[in-house]
Amino acid sequence: MKRILVLILFSSYVTASAQETSNELLPSHVIQEKNPSDDALRQIKAIDEEVRTTIRTSRNEHEQYFNLNGNLDGFEYDFSEGLSLWRAYVMSDRELIVRQFAALQYSKLALAGFTVGIGDTSLRRTCVQLVKPDDVMWSVAPESIFFFGLWYVNLAIADYMEKNALRDSKPSEKQIDEANELSRTKLTEFPKMIFERNTNRIVRAYALKYLLDVLYVSEQYKTANDYYHILVNEYSDIEETKDALIRFNPAKAVQIGNTVPEFNAQVVKSGETISPEFLKGRYYLIQFWSTTCLPCIGEMAELHHTYETFKESNFTIVSFSLGDPIVVLERFWKDKWPMPWHNVMLTNGWKDEIAKAFEVISIPKTVFVGTDGQILENEDTLRGKKLADILGKYLDSRD
Repeated sequence: MKRILVLILFSSYVTASAQETSNELLPSHVIQEKNPSDDALRQIKAIDEEVRTTIRTSRNEHEQYFNLNGNLDGFEYDFSEGLSLWRAYVMSDRELIVRQFAALQYSKLALAGFTVGIGDTSLRRTCVQLVKPDDVMWSVAPESIFFFGLWYVNLAIADYMEKNALRDSKPSEKQIDEANELSRTKLTEFPKMIFERNTNRIVRAYALKYLLDVLYVSEQYKTANDYYHILVNEYSDIEETKDALIRFNPAKAVQIGNTVPEFNAQVVKSGETISPEFLKGRYYLIQFWSTTCLPCIGEMAELHHTYETFKESNFTIVSFSLGDPIVVLERFWKDKWPMPWHNVMLTNGWKDEIAKAFEVISIPKTVFVGTDGQILENEDTLRGKKLADILGKYLDSRD
């Protein structure tokens, strides 16, 4: 049955402190245009310090939990105090720049793993309304475009449900189709508005990156290619676009339908050399990871489940660790996750020729290869999905 697409897809001393805040937290062009008061600058500094403290404390607890348990199952961090403070700033009647700065800090909190407590529709609506597409404040935290874009879609769906009295009733097939089309439209509408109306090049580059992302997710490849050429021709000099230039390149090597890049690598435990030729005739999942990458560790349970499900179905996994010493890997396999498949050490890390061949710009990165060496699924289609569900289209499970 079809479902409504709801994306779920933070004195002299006073003068010196204010000046320090403006230099560290607000670009000069923002200061010039917004002309914030000294009191506003003090509040902005306080918000920043609170966000940093919250993230630092949570990461410490995160690492302690993982070191003690070997995984992150059941880990929770009490974010209620930080969330309450953040919400109080956003929903207050303080100077506009203070509220805007507070709203934009949510991207830092979300990137640190905080996604709870944002189900409050009024809070999301206030954040989206506070920072208009052409506002200079986007340059303070352009990565926030992604999160604000999701809220923009959430709000459109919430309004649609309210209008059609769907809160407590089952939607019709027509309403489901309308809601999905609305989501599809709103996904691209928000980054387009920022790209078209904002004058800051870095902000526009971030908007383009997000727009390309949602165009790929919604399988609008032709439109995505048009915007990709704009990114290449007008924004390739901006450092923040480097990952997007590789990831969304229509001619990239690691895309569905292409032959898997060549590699020759020595397996740590067996000492045998593996290559696409060696693996020909089998389905295999390639994984790039590191013991220092918490998202990579977070995928271990799913990887092991997938391996156990399909290991009798002509399937294996090849894991390339980026820069981990052998002693660290052996301790990880013994104390954390056994990873009972092909494991390869890339001692040169990100600079290794194999990592370059697979265009690794972030980890974890996974690629699923067929028996003939053709790429069947890549990070664009595997990201955020259950591996076993995707691979089940090609493989018979042990069940």
